[in-house]
Amino acid sequence: MRLNLSEVTICAIDCVTPRLAADAISISTQNIEFGDAILLSDQIIDGPFNGVQIERLNSRNDYSRFIIESLLSYISTEYVLIVQWDGFVTSKNSWQNKFLDYDYIGARWPWHNDGFSVGNGGFSLRSKRLMKEALVDLVGVDYSLNEDELICRVLRSSLEGRGIKFASDEIADQFSYERTSPEGETFGFHGLFNMWRHCDDSKMLDLFPYLSGGTYASIEYLELMIVYLKQKKFHLYKKMYQLLQHSLNSSDIRQHFAKYVDDAVFIDYLISVGQ
Repeated sequence: MRLNLSEVTICAIDCVTPRLAADAISISTQNIEFGDAILLSDQIIDGPFNGVQIERLNSRNDYSRFIIESLLSYISTEYVLIVQWDGFVTSKNSWQNKFLDYDYIGARWPWHNDGFSVGNGGFSLRSKRLMKEALVDLVGVDYSLNEDELICRVLRSSLEGRGIKFASDEIADQFSYERTSPEGETFGFHGLFNMWRHCDDSKMLDLFPYLSGGTYASIEYLELMIVYLKQKKFHLYKKMYQLLQHSLNSSDIRQHFAKYVDDAVFIDYLISVGQ
């Protein structure tokens, strides 16, 4: 039986990898009837959603500005579930109607322990009320910060003062995960480095060539490479390394690994297995 979430629009905004964002929406809507489904991009992509063309977003700053200042005008339901290409619904049975008691739920950020640890915007549920209230606080907003950090940390106290309700850590952990290890099934997740839990090897091999150059040279991509290496899935690791070579030369790859790996012997191993 399909889950009825008629009060929720599922939405992705992507001008870099819109075909992958389309896949995330498609996966998320397989067993759920949302009130609406929208892919906002500078390209029109076919799928089980409404493709809406927007001006190209050329940076994270543009993305953050669009989410905070423009997304509201595209949403007709009381809530929106924002997904990205590397995050989607994984367990419709983990949905809880109490999620709709909150104006914002996203995965917990474990490195914050000041009470402002919720949460990640890459797979997040937001109320229309929150989006309206966020528009009140835009004077001097720094869009070099990610939009989820702006909403959940910079603007949170002001928003809460006007009655906006953020989920607790406990509720956030039931809703989704990103940089924490899930203790059980969650409604969804976010993060390339977590996709191995939810996509089989053939799906991942199909996905890798469509990633952006910036993703190949990211820590998230390296984290997933190391996951596959530890699992002894050398064919996946070698494919990822091969694609990395399209973005970085041998010297740059070593420097890239050294930014995140403080072990020269292990770096040599990473390179030798990839070649």
